[in-house]
Amino acid sequence: MEKSKVLVVGGTGYIGRRIVKASLAQGHPTYVLMRPDMGFAVDKIQMILSFKAAGARVVEASVDDHRSLVDAVKKVDLVVSAMSGYQLSRQLKLVDAIKEAGNIKRFLPSEFYMDPARMEHALAPGRNTFDEKMEIRRAIEEANIPTPMFLLTALLLTLCPTSVNWVPFSLPKRKFKYMEMGTSKCVFARQVWTAIAAWIRCAVFDPSGWEPNDSMKSWWLRRNETARAETSKTVGRGPTSLFLLTLWSIWKERNNCIFNLKRLPAGGVVSIIKNEAAMWSLMDTSGLGKLVSGTDDVP
Repeated sequence: MEKSKVLVVGGTGYIGRRIVKASLAQGHPTYVLMRPDMGFAVDKIQMILSFKAAGARVVEASVDDHRSLVDAVKKVDLVVSAMSGYQLSRQLKLVDAIKEAGNIKRFLPSEFYMDPARMEHALAPGRNTFDEKMEIRRAIEEANIPTPMFLLTALLLTLCPTSVNWVPFSLPKRKFKYMEMGTSKCVFARQVWTAIAAWIRCAVFDPSGWEPNDSMKSWWLRRNETARAETSKTVGRGPTSLFLLTLWSIWKERNNCIFNLKRLPAGGVVSIIKNEAAMWSLMDTSGLGKLVSGTDDVP
């Protein structure tokens, strides 16, 4: 398969640097935009040099210089924007450059969040960000630029595979695509939760018995309510602690898979959870020690 030429804008940022590394690891000719006014930002200069050493090609251009931006865009097939929140509106200039260049097969704007089209009831100042994102989205549509949207609301379905009703988050398939991080078919997350349920012999952790909910909050409240009803009072908030530990462990493993291209089997994550639970139970104030007492791997 032919590799795409990728331009990363905002490549020295928290997400951008990981996108650059992932693109290089996949063998894509990777270009990193470097602002001429970077000056003496030593940490960013060192990062740019490390990108070059890894095989990236550095392109000197600025979103405030239309001509240099168009020239940079013409070198690639795919543009990924990882510009930070306070710079979101500047992506409109990037959209203009992509429109003029006319050669881009895909543009990934700096979304990496929830769907702004569903946040019409958000309050300021957070509402300002969603409004900016919608302005950018409309500009992309008007310019007819191919754009898959990667929305991290899908991560909720990785952590809790039946906890969120997917329908309210749907977007027109011809325009947008979700990062398929997990659905009710997310075998990995289900394996972890099922193993934890068997380990502590507590059905409340078994995802096969989870009813669909319309939000993460309702899932969380329902799980804790069920846990209190099904477990002894002596374990107190033990189930809540184990819920948090399991969620956090799955989240970290997904990050490890995405950003470091490493993957543990579900059993490996379960072992990590057991070891962490053992450490937590040593200074137990929540009932976790009593919840896991008598199980294997935990004293």
